[in-house]
Amino acid sequence: MPFFIGVEPMKRFLVFLLLLTLLLCSCSCDHPKVYFDDTIREQIKDAIENSNEKIDIAMYCLSDQEIITALRKVKGKVDVRIIIAPKYHRLIKDHGFIEDKELRLRSGRKSGGDMHNKFCIFDGRRVMTGSYNISAKAHDKNYENAIFLSGKKVVEKYQEQFNGLWENEERER
Repeated sequence: MPFFIGVEPMKRFLVFLLLLTLLLCSCSCDHPKVYFDDTIREQIKDAIENSNEKIDIAMYCLSDQEIITALRKVKGKVDVRIIIAPKYHRLIKDHGFIEDKELRLRSGRKSGGDMHNKFCIFDGRRVMTGSYNISAKAHDKNYENAIFLSGKKVVEKYQEQFNGLWENEERER
């Protein structure tokens, strides 16, 4: 009988630890949402439409008319900053909604390289990243993936990267 002495307090302690672990994970763990192919565009549009403060986009190519229309709709309500590869600059400027203060061009880290990032940050709380370029080709023809992350540390890392790219590149002259 002495073996069972103290089992109830031990059970209560283990249940407490289990509940505490579950509570901490539900509050601080990232719950990624993964999308493929033709479901990605709608997720990005929803994220744009539900943004209240700012949207930061670092994208190799940004030419999808539906996404650009969604960005136009939130312009004025939400601060939008876009970093793209120089060869897509004219394409996005021709859409007529981008002002110089909202756009930076970025080449690769070395001569001949590209700014090949593909991520968006929504309200400093959620990141979308993956293979998906925001283009009609990506939506209509390619096999693509995107993951939405909301873990605080992950979002902070992406925000640091975006801010560094934003501050270190001159605007087109």
